Amino acid sequence: MFVPKKYHPAEPYATRVKTMRMHMFTLIQLVCLGLLWAVKMSNFSLALPFVLIMTIPLRMLMTGRLFTPLEMKCLDADDAKVTFEEEPGMDVYNESPLP
Repeated sequence: MFVPKKYHPAEPYATRVKTMRMHMFTLIQLVCLGLLWAVKMSNFSLALPFVLIMTIPLRMLMTGRLFTPLEMKCLDADDAKVTFEEEPGMDVYNESPLP
């Protein structure tokens, strides 16, 4: 579980974020997954969408207090390529084809 830093992949989440911060983020994700699973399996399963939506304020809280915005961009990227700045004039609508 705790691999020396020299054996980490050359990805932004491993090179720009300290190892313990990486493990803390993973632990938070596992706790959230366990909480969602516990709600799903309980009598309160109808509240699952509400609990899932409550993860958004949790992420916003983590960005300011537990992790810096740069760390969150590296740890929570959609893919291995982290984009730190948007290209001017480019957004999601430019990537989606129009009918």
